[in-house]
This record gives sequence, C-alpha cells and structure tokens, in this order.
Amino acid sequence: MPGYSFSIVTQGIFEFRKKNLNEYTKKEYVINSGLSLMINSTRLYLSNLTSFGPYGQYLLPLIDVKDLIKKKRIIKV
Repeated sequence: MPGYSFSIVTQGIFEFRKKNLNEYTKKEYVINSGLSLMINSTRLYLSNLTSFGPYGQYLLPLIDVKDLIKKKRIIKV
C-alpha cells in the first residue's frame, strides 16, 4: 500500500528565565511541558511537509503524554 514512511528524531533546547530553579524542577518542566511542545512541533512540521505531497497531508496521531511519562517512569524503576 503506498504512503509515507517516516523516521523522526527531534530535540529541543529549553531556557529557564528563573535562575533559582533546582535541577529536579527544571527536569520536571522539560519532561511534562517540553515533551508536549516537541510532539506538537513535530506534528505541525510533518503536517506542513506532507500537505502538498503525493499522498496528502499526514497528521501525527495525538499522544497521551501523561500516560507516556507514567509508563516510561515505571520502566526505569
């Protein structure tokens, strides 16, 4: 069946304006908010990239970020 095939790696650089945040708090911000931002940016990028492609626009499915984080934390323990 014809269609798109993707392999995507995305990364982001996050800057904190509050200087008094400890490393744990920064990490939690990135995990909880940064991950959602990166997934959304990737979704928009793919949508734009494929919008004029031969198979039409591809929309990355929604991801339950809270559930993903919960599962990943359980695996690490």
